[in-house]
Amino acid sequence: RPLSSFNLFYRYKRSLVLEKVGDGAKDDVLRILSATAGLEETPLEANQQPPFSDEINTLRRNRIREALRNKITPNDNGKRRHRKAANSLGISFSEMGKLMTTCWKGVDPFGKEVFEELSEEGRHIYRVQMDE
Repeated sequence: RPLSSFNLFYRYKRSLVLEKVGDGAKDDVLRILSATAGLEETPLEANQQPPFSDEINTLRRNRIREALRNKITPNDNGKRRHRKAANSLGISFSEMGKLMTTCWKGVDPFGKEVFEELSEEGRHIYRVQMDE
Protein backbone atom coordinates (compact mmCIF):
# COMPACT_ATOMS: atom_id res chain seq x y z
CA ARG A 1 0.00 0.00 0.00
CA PRO A 2 1.17 3.58 -0.56
CA LEU A 3 3.08 5.45 2.13
CA SER A 4 1.37 8.11 4.22
CA SER A 5 2.84 11.54 4.82
CA PHE A 6 3.92 10.35 8.30
CA ASN A 7 5.64 7.29 6.78
CA LEU A 8 7.58 9.59 4.45
CA PHE A 9 8.48 11.93 7.33
CA TYR A 10 9.75 8.92 9.29
CA ARG A 11 11.73 7.67 6.30
CA TYR A 12 13.22 11.15 5.75
CA LYS A 13 14.25 11.74 9.36
CA ARG A 14 15.52 8.18 9.87
CA SER A 15 17.75 8.41 6.80
CA LEU A 16 19.23 11.67 8.15
CA VAL A 17 19.83 10.09 11.55
CA LEU A 18 21.55 7.06 10.03
CA GLU A 19 23.63 9.25 7.74
CA LYS A 20 24.70 11.89 10.26
CA VAL A 21 24.90 10.20 13.65
CA GLY A 22 27.86 8.20 14.90
CA ASP A 23 27.75 5.42 17.44
CA GLY A 24 25.51 5.98 20.43
CA ALA A 25 25.08 9.74 20.05
CA LYS A 26 21.56 10.05 21.41
CA ASP A 27 21.83 13.84 21.70
CA ASP A 28 22.59 14.07 17.98
CA VAL A 29 19.56 11.89 17.20
CA LEU A 30 17.34 14.17 19.27
CA ARG A 31 18.80 17.28 17.61
CA ILE A 32 18.08 15.95 14.11
CA LEU A 33 14.59 14.76 15.01
CA SER A 34 13.60 18.03 16.65
CA ALA A 35 15.01 20.24 13.86
CA THR A 36 12.64 21.75 11.30
CA ALA A 37 12.20 19.35 8.36
CA GLY A 38 14.47 20.46 5.53
CA LEU A 39 16.60 22.71 7.74
CA GLU A 40 18.49 20.12 9.80
CA GLU A 41 21.85 21.32 8.49
CA THR A 42 21.06 25.03 8.28
CA PRO A 43 21.99 27.21 11.25
CA LEU A 44 19.09 29.51 12.02
CA GLU A 45 18.83 32.41 14.39
CA ALA A 46 17.70 31.15 17.78
CA ASN A 47 14.50 33.18 17.62
CA GLN A 48 13.56 32.23 14.04
CA GLN A 49 10.39 30.13 14.03
CA PRO A 50 7.80 29.22 11.41
CA PRO A 51 6.33 30.70 9.31
CA PHE A 52 9.50 31.04 7.26
CA SER A 53 10.05 33.20 4.20
CA ASP A 54 9.20 31.85 0.75
CA GLU A 55 12.91 31.49 0.01
CA ILE A 56 13.51 29.30 3.06
CA ASN A 57 10.38 27.25 2.36
CA THR A 58 11.56 26.64 -1.21
CA LEU A 59 14.91 25.47 0.18
CA ARG A 60 13.10 23.15 2.60
CA ARG A 61 10.86 21.70 -0.12
CA ASN A 62 13.87 21.06 -2.39
CA ARG A 63 15.92 19.37 0.35
CA ILE A 64 13.07 17.09 1.41
CA ARG A 65 12.25 16.16 -2.19
CA GLU A 66 15.90 15.48 -2.97
CA ALA A 67 16.32 13.27 0.10
CA LEU A 68 13.20 11.27 -0.78
CA ARG A 69 13.80 11.08 -4.53
CA ASN A 70 12.96 7.51 -5.64
CA LYS A 71 11.88 6.67 -2.08
CA ILE A 72 8.20 7.65 -2.06
CA THR A 73 6.89 4.16 -2.79
CA PRO A 74 7.00 1.16 -0.45
CA ASN A 75 10.11 -1.01 -0.49
CA ASP A 76 9.84 -4.42 -2.10
CA ASN A 77 10.80 -6.54 0.90
CA GLY A 78 9.45 -9.81 -0.43
CA LYS A 79 12.81 -11.54 -0.76
CA ARG A 80 14.83 -9.72 1.88
CA ARG A 81 16.40 -12.12 4.30
CA HIS A 82 16.07 -11.55 8.01
CA ARG A 83 18.68 -9.23 9.43
CA LYS A 84 19.30 -7.75 12.78
CA ALA A 85 21.89 -5.03 13.03
CA ALA A 86 23.48 -3.82 16.20
CA ASN A 87 21.74 -0.76 17.60
CA SER A 88 24.41 1.90 17.17
CA LEU A 89 22.05 4.85 17.63
CA GLY A 90 21.74 4.49 21.36
CA ILE A 91 17.92 4.41 21.34
CA SER A 92 15.48 1.56 20.94
CA PHE A 93 13.15 1.05 18.00
CA SER A 94 10.10 1.83 20.15
CA GLU A 95 11.71 4.97 21.57
CA MET A 96 12.54 6.10 18.02
CA GLY A 97 8.89 5.58 17.04
CA LYS A 98 7.65 7.62 19.97
CA LEU A 99 10.09 10.42 19.20
CA MET A 100 9.07 10.44 15.53
CA THR A 101 5.39 10.63 16.46
CA THR A 102 6.04 13.53 18.83
CA CYS A 103 8.13 15.33 16.21
CA TRP A 104 5.47 14.75 13.52
CA LYS A 105 2.87 16.41 15.73
CA GLY A 106 5.14 19.46 15.94
CA VAL A 107 5.81 19.81 12.21
CA ASP A 108 4.64 23.16 10.86
CA PRO A 109 1.85 23.26 8.24
CA PHE A 110 4.25 23.89 5.37
CA GLY A 111 6.34 20.84 6.28
CA LYS A 112 3.26 18.65 6.48
CA GLU A 113 2.13 20.01 3.11
CA VAL A 114 5.43 18.94 1.49
CA PHE A 115 5.16 15.40 2.90
CA GLU A 116 1.49 15.24 1.88
CA GLU A 117 2.41 16.23 -1.70
CA LEU A 118 5.01 13.46 -1.81
CA SER A 119 2.51 11.01 -0.35
CA GLU A 120 0.01 11.90 -3.05
CA GLU A 121 2.66 11.39 -5.73
CA GLY A 122 3.45 8.00 -4.20
CA ARG A 123 -0.26 7.08 -4.20
CA HIS A 124 -0.48 7.93 -7.88
CA ILE A 125 2.56 5.77 -8.71
CA TYR A 126 1.14 2.93 -6.62
CA ARG A 127 -2.22 3.08 -8.40
CA VAL A 128 -0.52 3.00 -11.80
CA GLN A 129 1.53 -0.02 -10.71
CA MET A 130 -1.58 -1.81 -9.44
CA ASP A 131 -3.42 -1.17 -12.72
CA GLU A 132 -0.64 -2.81 -14.73
